[in-house]
Amino acid sequence: MMRHIADSATPAQIPMAGVMRMPAIWAGIAFILCYVLLDWASLVFPYSVFGITPWNPSAGLAWAFVLLYGRRALPLLFLAPLAANIWILGGLLPWWTKISAALVIGAGYSAALLILLHPRARFDPALNTMRDMVMLMAAAVVATGVIALAYAALIIASGELPAADFDWAFLRYWIGDLIGIAVVTPFLLIHATARKLPRATIETALQALAILAALLVIFGLLGGAHLKLFYLLFVPIIWMGLRSGLEGVTFGLVLVQIGVVVGLLMTAEKTASVTSLQALMLVLALTGLAIGVVVSERRRAERQLWLNQEAVSRISRLGSMNEFATAIAHEVNQPLTAVSNYTRIVKRYLETGTGSKEGATEAATKAVVQVERAAAIIKSLRDLIRLGRSEIAPQSVAHIVRETVELMEPNLQRDNVQLKTRIPKTLPTVLADLLQVEQVLLNLIWNAIEAMAATGRTPAIITIDANADTPGFVEISVSDTGPGFPLDFRDAAVGPAVSTKKDGLGLGLALSRSIVEAHGGRLSIGGDISGAVVRFTLRTAGKAKP
Repeated sequence: MMRHIADSATPAQIPMAGVMRMPAIWAGIAFILCYVLLDWASLVFPYSVFGITPWNPSAGLAWAFVLLYGRRALPLLFLAPLAANIWILGGLLPWWTKISAALVIGAGYSAALLILLHPRARFDPALNTMRDMVMLMAAAVVATGVIALAYAALIIASGELPAADFDWAFLRYWIGDLIGIAVVTPFLLIHATARKLPRATIETALQALAILAALLVIFGLLGGAHLKLFYLLFVPIIWMGLRSGLEGVTFGLVLVQIGVVVGLLMTAEKTASVTSLQALMLVLALTGLAIGVVVSERRRAERQLWLNQEAVSRISRLGSMNEFATAIAHEVNQPLTAVSNYTRIVKRYLETGTGSKEGATEAATKAVVQVERAAAIIKSLRDLIRLGRSEIAPQSVAHIVRETVELMEPNLQRDNVQLKTRIPKTLPTVLADLLQVEQVLLNLIWNAIEAMAATGRTPAIITIDANADTPGFVEISVSDTGPGFPLDFRDAAVGPAVSTKKDGLGLGLALSRSIVEAHGGRLSIGGDISGAVVRFTLRTAGKAKP
């Protein structure tokens, strides 16, 4: 049976890339073990006995893990630091200090990550835009700063650190956590969501050799003058950013950071020099990430331009009646499928007597409704193509969604898909052509069902949300737990003849966008590896209508 659920629950994210395919419980255990091991391995140049180090890669791991797994991973932000404190610090600090430190770290990171994970933030863990990178680093700067202040104050309050050392302890902790997030988090996010590892080429080997050569010059040839020669590392990082985008530059930054730590250990640097060098490393990381984002964005824009040019070329050839009929068939596919299901019920009753007369009569009535709907879709599509006037009137969003769900009921039952709706009762009415907007929702639900069926991932959940957060508009979103859109399939690519399906015509999203824009709204796509999200807006008409 179809599972149609109307509730306020947020569908669980289901990461499915690389190591994220393992069950959640094992992933959580693996995360805690890796966190503790990274905390132990990075215990170089510690400040006194408190574990304040100039580089904390465990913080970067924690941020990446939560951004990939979602809110359900937040409790691990408290457990992992506590486990690390117990194992690494041992009896150097009292128990209440260890527990309080874990609470400070967990609360600070949870607050920042909850902001990034909020639907309104629309943060993409794949870091596809400069906006996503700026949001990540801004959240990291604020969160690490607050945590560093609280941690240093906690150590002083416990009597383990003189008040005069507060500034130094705060600065080292802040830089250590921030550089850990700046280097490790983008690297893990990029390579966890890219679905494939970067290819090893002669150029990448030369870039790695350039990094090694720069490190040898900085730490090997001129001894203590490395702060003045640190700029040499900008050359290979900029090279990698310009040639490989974010994928290359994040890999390069990890190599540089490991090389810097090894070089510092080999030269036995002083604490002050280490902190200054890590501050320069932070500047290098931010510079490299900015270049990588710009290059990656430009490459996606170029690809989208190419796709649009290809689409125009293909659409220019849609001149025959046969091809136009194919486009019409795309739109009437759902009602015809429903007619097929209903007529099978009637046929089974007439041939074998299975079922009841009332059920067969109801199925026949619904089949007639679907035939009439198919005819109305053809008329509406013809009017849209001819730029005719649509029958726009105030409509209830709840009514539109309810009718659409009823039409898709046979398909949802067949594929065992759960459908959740979250439509506030106070939502204002919208100005819409009922048939056309229902067709948009039908297209989006149908696409979601096909995407989840193709991967076989369970549970298969579709969620329809609506809100009126933007003045004058209602936003409707359809999200699923499928594989999500490809990384290069963004808003600009939602044009005619652009499809994610092997045998797709690329007409569903294009026609849906045309319908939405004809209503004065906007359609956009998003999501991540845990599922796709398509949002569209409609102009409001008045007060809520049941």
